[in-house]
Amino acid sequence: MVNIKTDTATTKVFASKSSKTKDLSVFIINKSPKALTKPLELNIASPMNYSIDKIYRFSGKGPNDIDPKWEQVTKVNTNIKGTLVSGINLPGVSITIITLKASKN
Repeated sequence: MVNIKTDTATTKVFASKSSKTKDLSVFIINKSPKALTKPLELNIASPMNYSIDKIYRFSGKGPNDIDPKWEQVTKVNTNIKGTLVSGINLPGVSITIITLKASKN
């Protein structure tokens, strides 16, 4: 349903869809201690249209940080066009969660 286009093996993506609302929660994990600086694209295979609702991130200053932060991130540079989400920033050793609202075509 959701795949990631990136040239690094340290980035993984998982998704969960609400059976009631059809909204998606996309979990992107960057296991590398370095931020992902190259463009990242998510392709969503779905007949639904989506809009970005919220973006959250759990990250710290590296793999040894004992006080990482959970925060809501502004979606200034993140875009969605059809079923393609682009402009996602991934700090090193982080989990980014994008909630996408479903709408009918």
